[in-house]
Amino acid sequence: MKNIFLVAFAAILLSACATPSLVPSDLASRVQFTDENVYVKNIQDTQTDDGIIRITVFGGLASRYAKVVRYRLRWYDSSHTPIDTALSNWRELNVDGSAPFEFTAVAPGKRAVSYVIEFETR
Repeated sequence: MKNIFLVAFAAILLSACATPSLVPSDLASRVQFTDENVYVKNIQDTQTDDGIIRITVFGGLASRYAKVVRYRLRWYDSSHTPIDTALSNWRELNVDGSAPFEFTAVAPGKRAVSYVIEFETR
């Protein structure tokens, strides 16, 4: 009986220590991480007056320590061909420990119909 109790207790303890999802499942195809300290809560897709995609990303840092969060957007056309542009270069945000962040990005033109955001920290 003690063994059953210990196994059940260990299962509960391990499930409490599980890593939370870094991004909501509906956004998972648009976000890539190289660091588990960064998470994304939401992405708002809108359009400029010219019909160009504009996104606002709401995320945060799970680390207790300040970090430089680097991100870049890879833009794609309707045939999912990458659009090579200076807007795909890495950008940096200085984020305090456990703090949220937000940034806005605009597509390089009307040809861009989808994107993937990549995150890493320093």
